[in-house]
Amino acid sequence: MSENALPAFEIADPSEVVAAIDAVSAGEAIFADCDGTLWAGDVGDDYVRLAAARPELFPRSTAAERDVETYLRRVDHDYEGACLQSALLSQGVDRVAVFAALRSTLAAELRPRRWLLDAMLQAADRGVKLWAVSASGRIPVDVGLDLLGVADRFGVIAVEVDDRGPIAPWSIGFGKVHACRAAGLAAPAVAVGDSVWDGPMLADARHGFRLPKPKDDGRFDASAADLRAGR
Repeated sequence: MSENALPAFEIADPSEVVAAIDAVSAGEAIFADCDGTLWAGDVGDDYVRLAAARPELFPRSTAAERDVETYLRRVDHDYEGACLQSALLSQGVDRVAVFAALRSTLAAELRPRRWLLDAMLQAADRGVKLWAVSASGRIPVDVGLDLLGVADRFGVIAVEVDDRGPIAPWSIGFGKVHACRAAGLAAPAVAVGDSVWDGPMLADARHGFRLPKPKDDGRFDASAADLRAGR
């Protein structure tokens, strides 16, 4: 899949995003990408780093599949393939052991985009449905949500695998929309992401917003209340 084939979105103002989330009604849904959107960093990348450091936890993987530098180069020229490579590391693992190891690794590092998480959780309190829709594998996404203390507030669409390989449709690029439909989800009221790869999901929403990268979001750690007040 070429990036040029994906819908393009301009970077949205965070205050505009909060206002749109505040207008979502009970029973409607908000979809959010995870890496670079709900939090800074990429848990799929971190999963490969864990496999490289703790290969005994990933018995079906090869040294090449765990090689971090090779994987990161692949991200740049074959994003979809890199996402699948990371997710496939979960084949044959002890989920409890891998979950605990990754959680320990990320516990001091994972930073939420506070204003977004605030606004989404406040929407959930009034009956809006929240979905994390990620191109990372299910285990690292579950770890990220658990570390933010919101695992029970979000449904999850992530790249799932079984003994035969990745389970189609996988949630990468246009696959985010296909995976959501396969799960029985209608188009959301609001969708947020930080990458061109989120474009199809944003285009599918009533209101789709491409967020600044965490390093470029000067209000990353601000609260939703701060943005509503113009701070």
